[in-house]
Amino acid sequence: MSALNGNSTNGVTLNGTSVGEATPGHINMAAADAWSSPVTDDLEAERRRLEREIAEARELIARAEARSVDRDIEVRAILRAELLASKEAIAEMERNHEQDLAAIRESVRAEIEQIRAEHG
Repeated sequence: MSALNGNSTNGVTLNGTSVGEATPGHINMAAADAWSSPVTDDLEAERRRLEREIAEARELIARAEARSVDRDIEVRAILRAELLASKEAIAEMERNHEQDLAAIRESVRAEIEQIRAEHG
C-alpha cells in the first residue's frame, strides 16, 4: 500500500494507472530493466551469430549451385562432342560399307559377264 500525504492510494498512482502499469507515452522502467544488458546482449549476439551462419550457408549453397551449373555445362559439352564424334564415325562406316558393296557388285557383275562370255 502506497501513501501520499498520509492518504492510501490503494495501488493507484496519481495518473490513474495501477502500480506497475505503463502509462501511454511513458516507459515502464521496471519492464525496461527486466530485458536490459546481459540477456538482451546475449540474445542479440546469438541472433547476429545465427544470421552470419545463415549468410555463410547461403553463400555455400550459391557456390555449389554455380559449380553444379558449370559442371553441367562441361558435361553437356563433352557429351555433345562424343555424340558428334560418334555420328562422324557412323557416317564413315556407312561410306566404307557403301564402297564395299559397290566393289562387291562390280566384282559380281564382272564375274557374270565373264561367265556369259565363256558360255555364251
